[in-house]
Amino acid sequence: MAGGIFGRLRAMLAGAAPAAASPIREIFVEEDEYGEIEVLPAAMADWCREELAKIAAFAEAHQAPGGAGWTDIYMRPPAPKRLADLRIPLAPTLAALRERLTPFDRVTSGSFYAPEPIANAHAFGASPLTAAIVNGGTGADFVQSIMLVLREDGPAAADVIAALKALPSPQPLIIVDWPRGGLVPL
Repeated sequence: MAGGIFGRLRAMLAGAAPAAASPIREIFVEEDEYGEIEVLPAAMADWCREELAKIAAFAEAHQAPGGAGWTDIYMRPPAPKRLADLRIPLAPTLAALRERLTPFDRVTSGSFYAPEPIANAHAFGASPLTAAIVNGGTGADFVQSIMLVLREDGPAAADVIAALKALPSPQPLIIVDWPRGGLVPL
C-alpha cells in the first residue's frame, strides 16, 4: 500500500530532524554537606562567631586519639534569627539570581545512592561545584533559606558572591562557612 504507515514515516524522517533535547542541568548536594555554607541576616554575626568558637572548642576537646576523627559530634542549633524572618521576596530574588547566574533545572540531595529532588529549591551557578541554592518553601512568597556550594575558587565563586549582593534584602546579609569557620559580610 503506497503512502501507508511506512510512507508517512519516511516522509517524517526526511524532514528536519527534531532538535536534540538539552541535558537536564542538575546540582546534587550530599546530605551531610547541605547547609554547611549559608546566608544569614548580618544581625546574627556575633551569634555566629560565638557558635564558631564553640564548634572549634568542641572539636578540639573531642579529637580522637591519633587524629583519626572525633569521639562526639556538636549539633549546632538554628540561628535565633533566620533568613526567613527578613521576608525577602522570593520571585525578585530568583529573578536577580537568574539575571546573573545560570539556573539549574533540578536540585537533589540525600546519598549518592538514593538522591531525592528537593521541592521548592532553586539553584543558580556556573557548575554543580559553585552555586547558590534558594529554598522558597511550600507555597512561600518569601525566601526561607539560601545555602551555597563553593567547592572551587576563582571567577565562578566570585560570580555567586556578586549575585548575592544584588538580592532584594531589607537588611544586610552574611555568609557563614560552618566547616571552615569563616564569616563574610555581603
